[in-house]
Amino acid sequence: MFLLLQGLYGSLDQREDLLDELRAAAEPLASSCDPEVSQKIEAAVAEAVTAWNDTCHSLLELCNRYQDAVRLWKQYREASEAVKAWADQQLDTVAQFKPEEALRQVKVCSCFPNHWFETIYPHCLSCLFL
Repeated sequence: MFLLLQGLYGSLDQREDLLDELRAAAEPLASSCDPEVSQKIEAAVAEAVTAWNDTCHSLLELCNRYQDAVRLWKQYREASEAVKAWADQQLDTVAQFKPEEALRQVKVCSCFPNHWFETIYPHCLSCLFL
């Protein structure tokens, strides 16, 4: 989707010469008409240019939002993988202990009713400062 939007934005940017063609075609037409009609032609050209610019701006913003979403998703995925690797490492460490030794190593969080799991290391800020 992002590449499609980028391609569309690039296509619009490259086709900006169409605006020049519109202006070039409207100029002799407007100069050969009554002032009232000429004003309508100029207003129509200005409206087309504004719509073109608004569309380009909207597409660029949408591309930027998609790019940010992709960056944030990658950041989330990397953090999630790091947490999983850390948890797996902790489980491997505990698995290597004999049952009696594991019980000595495991420390219950001092705010136990609030935290329902046990850990080898403190897992919350309130426990770190006790």
